[in-house]
Amino acid sequence: MYLTYRLATTLRGPVVGLVAAFLLGTSYPFATQSVVAMLDVPLACFVVALTVVTLRWHRTRDRAWLPFVGVFAVAAATTKAYGFLYVLPHVCFLGVVLARRYGVRSLHRRASPFVGGSIVALGLVYLPLVLFRHPPAPAEYTAGVPFASAILDLPVVGNFAYVFGAALVKNLVHTGDGHAVVVAGSVHQYPPVWSYLYWLGTEGGTLLLGAFLLAVAAAAFRATAERDARWALLGAAIVVPFVALSLLTVKFPRYVLPLYPLVSPPASSP
Repeated sequence: MYLTYRLATTLRGPVVGLVAAFLLGTSYPFATQSVVAMLDVPLACFVVALTVVTLRWHRTRDRAWLPFVGVFAVAAATTKAYGFLYVLPHVCFLGVVLARRYGVRSLHRRASPFVGGSIVALGLVYLPLVLFRHPPAPAEYTAGVPFASAILDLPVVGNFAYVFGAALVKNLVHTGDGHAVVVAGSVHQYPPVWSYLYWLGTEGGTLLLGAFLLAVAAAAFRATAERDARWALLGAAIVVPFVALSLLTVKFPRYVLPLYPLVSPPASSP
């Protein structure tokens, strides 16, 4: 709620910040999913923090904010397998703004604080893979492939191969097999594209669904009519992950948990 307040204050002032924080705090699905979800909760915090620091950098033009953009971008991208979907609009926004302000040729130099923050965050996240050895690999990881066994036995390199290989296989299998969830009273192994809109309307009621649609419309209007780049970022940060997650074969209501704090500010002051 505090991060939502900071985000709304950055966009529209403290009064809107209080309204947005109240709207988020009284959202039934956000409250319930925040209790049962695990990694989705820190992902939501990282996404909102990423949005706040990106907007602060855009407004102040202070390069001191860029390392924090890198840190929170990496934090969000590494928290969940689909975390990069929430990070992508921010990174694209950063690149476009830097290219327009300083030119494409100086992009690598201007983005160096962002890259530095990202590297530091990656180092902290994956430090355990350098310090500790991975557990014994399941037989299916190396069955009939001696080269795979040799890679996994290497120090450090084997740890990264184990972690990334296991995560890749698990998520690909999970995406291919789908997951049974209830949508509109029926069990779906591969939920329909409109599942998230349905869950917003049924779990959050007309208020939350209306707030989501209002937030998208408000962000689109301010981004186009007022040519406000901040609202272009916010609109993209809401729409891009929502559409991408809607197209995946595996869907859960908690996957869009990070969108609730992003929806509250524009819905509080359309």
